[in-house]
Amino acid sequence: MSCKGFDIHDVKNKIKEFVEKNAFLNNILTKGAEKTHMEKEMLFMAIVLVALLLIFLIVGGELIIDLVGFAYPMYASLKAIETPTTEDDKQWLTYWVVFSLFKVVEGVADFIVSSIPFYFLFKVSFLIWCYHPSSLGASWVYNTLIKPHVLPLLGLEEEIKVGQSRQEVSRLEVTLKTLDLTPLKRQATIFVEVLVRPDGRPAQGIENCAYKSKTVEGIETITFEQKIVLSPLTDESKSSSQLVFRVKEKSTFGEDNLLGERTTPIKSLDINKPENLIMTICGCDLDADVVFLK
Repeated sequence: MSCKGFDIHDVKNKIKEFVEKNAFLNNILTKGAEKTHMEKEMLFMAIVLVALLLIFLIVGGELIIDLVGFAYPMYASLKAIETPTTEDDKQWLTYWVVFSLFKVVEGVADFIVSSIPFYFLFKVSFLIWCYHPSSLGASWVYNTLIKPHVLPLLGLEEEIKVGQSRQEVSRLEVTLKTLDLTPLKRQATIFVEVLVRPDGRPAQGIENCAYKSKTVEGIETITFEQKIVLSPLTDESKSSSQLVFRVKEKSTFGEDNLLGERTTPIKSLDINKPENLIMTICGCDLDADVVFLK
């Protein structure tokens, strides 16, 4: 059973993969499945749904909201701290800034929000929108509301100008255009990771300026039209580093699956001259425009 954006078989496979990694949990579910004549994956989902329902009925929705707003973001933040890239650190730092400000505003306006129908659902949806890879709403809230309106009130205009001037010195603009997923011959949840790799570093070595595209799902040609800016870059970075494109499949549990990657030397790019790159990664054609601005 599947529909656009949701495939029950894919969910069951992810749950099966997660369960089989935990011998104790796998043993309990195996025995439970034998007694109930249910699949382990369906039994696991039923237990989770019942647990959430009991939590909601016993302690109300606040604990569920805390789990949504704290549990996964905390896990992802700890994971980001241990990765060599800094972009995911910025992403989750931005989320926590937005989350903290949201809690302050919510506390001040409690007499208003308490009278809003279905506010619980709105709050859960907002928090998920803030950190979900396909939306990254926290970045939008920060750049649209906090940065132009709150930071000046805190006397941080000079820091904003310095940050903008650094971005204007030298930057690499990558516009992801299309990705043909037809060769995969199956529906998959895909995103493209773009990063700068210092020359001579191993694949899992020190990397910086890593950006993820929006997550897309399908089996045909996907249109991104998404611009990614990697900055600041020095002349040394341009002469010795590589621009890396990675096509990854989103994983519900554990690490995302790397389907393939392609690299191109940044020094091969002419300054201020856009270049179109069409690369074949894991059999899929990725179309992107790249320009080095200085």
